[in-house]
Amino acid sequence: MYPLISVFIIVVGALLLVFANKIIKNNKVNRIGIKVVGGILIIVGLLLLYFLLSGKLTLPLSK
Repeated sequence: MYPLISVFIIVVGALLLVFANKIIKNNKVNRIGIKVVGGILIIVGLLLLYFLLSGKLTLPLSK
């Protein structure tokens, strides 16, 4: 269950990166902010997926 959540986080981050220009058209600062948030989500999702699949991180429902 937790790996699926981390994959969902990665997908949301990727969508934010791809569609940042379509979400906000007139404010460059907000577009950059959305891209930064998308990149952070991708990094966090990948790290979480790595730690969950390698067994270095166990969560309460992981058993």
